[in-house]
Parts: sequence; structure tokens; C-alpha cells
Amino acid sequence: MNADLSHILVFGPLVVAFAVSALVLLVRFDLAPVGSFAGAFEGPGRWFLGAALGFGIVGFSIKLAIITILASFPRQTIAPLLADPVEMRARAAARLAAPP
Repeated sequence: MNADLSHILVFGPLVVAFAVSALVLLVRFDLAPVGSFAGAFEGPGRWFLGAALGFGIVGFSIKLAIITILASFPRQTIAPLLADPVEMRARAAARLAAPP
């Protein structure tokens, strides 16, 4: 695993846990009771409000999962998928040198 990613992989789950707890407290004690339609935010309305505000947390969690998965791949798995820079430069030079 890449040592440079250790900070992201340590603090990422902590940030997600903090964000989830802040979201739960915000929806439960602040937004839902103060809303103009207090009856709508009782029961399933709170779940919809929490889900709507929680999509950012879900997106951040997916990004962390992708970073973790890609960092866990061995070099033999990723290297064949990457383009060879020397070959790419040679192709670009050939295209530029060819007459239109």
C-alpha cells in the first residue's frame, strides 16, 4: 500500500463518522422540529430529509472506497492498464509529422 495514502485512510473514516453523527443530530434536533411542516418531518419524513442531506456523505464514502481499492491493487494489476508514455509520445509525434 502506498504510504502517502495513510493519512487519507486514517482520517477518512473518522470524517465520515463525524459527518453521519452531525447529520443525525442536525435532522433530529434542529431541522425536523423547526420545519414549517412539523408533521411532515415526523416518522418517514425525517428519513427522507436525512437521506437528502446525506448524499454528500455517501459520495465521499464511495470516493474513499475507490481510493482504498486502487491503493490495494498490486503493481502488476494496474501497470498493464496504464498507457506507456513513450509509446503515446511516439504516436503523437507521428500524427503531427504526417501530412494532412
